[in-house]
Amino acid sequence: MGFCGECGAKDEGGKFCAECGALASGNAGLFGDASVAMAPSAPSAPTSHRIDAERKAIATRELAEQARQDAAKAALLFEETERRRLEDSYRLEEQHRLAQAASQRDDIMARQREAHAKREEAERQAEEARKRAIKLREDAAAATRLMEEQNRRREEENLRQLEQQRQLEMERLRASHLAEADRARKAREDAEAKAMEAKAAAEALRSKAMAAAAALEEQRRVQQQKALEREESRRLREEQRERDAQIARANEARAQREAAERNAEAARAKAEQLRLDAITAEANRLQKQSSLLHLQQQQQFATLSTSSVRDLSVSNAPCSQCQAPCKATQKFCPKCGFKRVDSDMVKLSPAAPVPSKIDVSCAACNAALKPNQKFCPKCGAPSSSSSAPVLPPASTSTSFPAAVPSPVRTCASCFAPLNGTPKFCPKCGAPSGAVAPPAAVVAAPPQSSVALAGAIPLVSATSGGLPCPQCRFQCKPYAKFCPGCGAKFGQLTPDQIAARQADDDEVRHNMAHAQARLDAQRQTEQLHRASASSLAAQAAQQATSRQPPPTSSNYSLF
Repeated sequence: MGFCGECGAKDEGGKFCAECGALASGNAGLFGDASVAMAPSAPSAPTSHRIDAERKAIATRELAEQARQDAAKAALLFEETERRRLEDSYRLEEQHRLAQAASQRDDIMARQREAHAKREEAERQAEEARKRAIKLREDAAAATRLMEEQNRRREEENLRQLEQQRQLEMERLRASHLAEADRARKAREDAEAKAMEAKAAAEALRSKAMAAAAALEEQRRVQQQKALEREESRRLREEQRERDAQIARANEARAQREAAERNAEAARAKAEQLRLDAITAEANRLQKQSSLLHLQQQQQFATLSTSSVRDLSVSNAPCSQCQAPCKATQKFCPKCGFKRVDSDMVKLSPAAPVPSKIDVSCAACNAALKPNQKFCPKCGAPSSSSSAPVLPPASTSTSFPAAVPSPVRTCASCFAPLNGTPKFCPKCGAPSGAVAPPAAVVAAPPQSSVALAGAIPLVSATSGGLPCPQCRFQCKPYAKFCPGCGAKFGQLTPDQIAARQADDDEVRHNMAHAQARLDAQRQTEQLHRASASSLAAQAAQQATSRQPPPTSSNYSLF
């Protein structure tokens, strides 16, 4: 695209200018031939044919422009026509819709007028029916009033007749009552005379009855006195039999308790022996397994370089806590969880002094207790260690001056110490009339405080029970009968019941916690054993896969 070099008009792409008809060469510059370098021009065709062709092209372009304008006008005309046609069709549809709406409205109005007419007809009929009902009701009311008037008159007539009949009956009854009253007066006079005679006879009989009642009361009093004496003797015999039965039951219970204690001791000894055997077998098995693993690990270490051995932080030695075999890369024992350290870093430390255990027994039933138990698991009594201060451990070289103890009364049957003056032994139930003579007091050599603490039972004021209200004997907690005088305790107070309930709850709570701890410890041991077994199996499998099968020389050690 450019401009004509003659007239300066815009070049529209043709070979000739549309304004002046000059040749528009493609090589011409902005200022025509002047802006083009001079070059020898080629011979050109005759210009008349070119001019005709350009004119024809211009005419064709004009015709095309005219055709384009006509097409645009035709498109506008078509759009206008189509718009008018659409408007006409929309107008016709709107008129048709309005006509349909009007027809529907007319139908609705017609139905409404018809319904209004029907409603008016129904209202008129209802009004007529209401008027007829009112008239019928008025007629019925008039008939009812007439019938009521007739019934009232008939009832009045009947009442008048009944009144006359009643008057006649009253007259007849009055006459009969007067005759009856005369007969009754005569009979009353006769009865009064007879009553006076009967009264005199009854007075005589009453005096005789009073004398007989006094004699009968005396006999009843004598019989009651004899019955009370018999009841008292029977009660004394029952109490004696009950006391004898209690003594027999106490002896039987003591024998059963001793037998149960012997059985329990035998079972504990057997269980301890079985546990020791199991521990020994387990130790032997672990020792053999550790020896085998140690031998295999030595064979493995023989093939490894010294540099890799130097890099290991923990040696391939068994656990120093439980002697279980461990891998070289394991920092903790798979069986007991003990942290393993290098052999050159282990330093022997002085052994800590093991505190001696203090034997504590129940003050009520003399059962063995642990130092941390607050209640007796056998009888439920509070432990003496919860209230009495525990003696601090002292050196065994500490000595005490030998004191001469006062003689203590003991039972002749079971040699249990007796407090006060009881009639029966609180442990075996035997009569305490025959008291064993006090043993000769011998000055014992001085003992350590630990031995004295184990020999002297810790007794507190609260764990000894309640005193008997009659003989002031110190009885067991919650006892029903006094072992000293045999008296029966009264009903427990609310405070005692609450204290008993609290103690029972604490005993159950402690036993449940102990059982839970035992279960948790058992589960932990099972898990440790399972993990140790799995680790040992894995170690054996890895050793088997890495090392050649062991020869007979490897088993010669076992």
